[in-house]
Amino acid sequence: MVTSQGCSVLHYSVDGEQQEAREHELTPREIVQRAGLDPKERYLVGISGKEQHSFKNQMDAPIHLRDHLKLITVFSGAVTVS
Repeated sequence: MVTSQGCSVLHYSVDGEQQEAREHELTPREIVQRAGLDPKERYLVGISGKEQHSFKNQMDAPIHLRDHLKLITVFSGAVTVS
C-alpha cells in the first residue's frame, strides 16, 4: 500500500495481530517490541506454509519484511512453579 506521502506501508502479523511498518527491514527484537511484547521473554518465529524459521539466536539480524508476512512469538522466559 502507498500512503499519500508516497511511502509504502507493509502489513504483517505477530501472533495474529496486524502490524504495519514503513521500514523494509526490522530486527526480530524491534518486531517483538513493536508488538508490545518483551524480547527478553519472547523470540520470533516466521511461518511460511508448513515451514517455520526461528529467530531465537538471531534477534538483532535484519529481516526483510514483505506484505502478509506471518510471525509468531514463543515464550522463553522463566516459569515459576508453585
